[in-house]
Amino acid sequence: MSQRSRLRKLEKQNATTNKTTIGGERSPQWWLAEFTRLAEQGFFDKEPDAPLALQLYRAAVEHNDPHMIEWEWVAEMYGRVSEGKPPVTEVEFWELAAWYRRHESEGIHDANINYDLSNTYSGGPRRMGSTKVVMRLRRLRAAHPELADDHPILAPPSMRCAGPCAESAEKTR
Repeated sequence: MSQRSRLRKLEKQNATTNKTTIGGERSPQWWLAEFTRLAEQGFFDKEPDAPLALQLYRAAVEHNDPHMIEWEWVAEMYGRVSEGKPPVTEVEFWELAAWYRRHESEGIHDANINYDLSNTYSGGPRRMGSTKVVMRLRRLRAAHPELADDHPILAPPSMRCAGPCAESAEKTR
């Protein structure tokens, strides 16, 4: 079952709790209420970045500025938890992406990973598809222990959020 299918199923299961829609689609307020309810029930407990993701989504909704990226980040976490996949943090995403780029010329070139990084890199770990990218990178790194190194890297400044979500993120630091 695809992630979008799981999210549609979640919508149907909870259709009676909040019918706030925009053009037949669930509104950002509905998603915020649903994700908040799930978080309060402990659904996202294994996702270290979930509190920040929810806080940024809440700030965007409250400022009537819910860009897709805030919703995508929480929705991607929802998909991982639903499928029993391990969590993915922003730090791990950027560390693995940097590791791959550093060692790409050493024979670990993978067209699928290049494609995935080029399509999610602009949004990084906050975009749909980041789980797939990290899982591929984890497998590749495990297959090449000789290339293990310790060069952590954080998200580049261009990837950090701006506007209301940045103000909200600063409050959590």
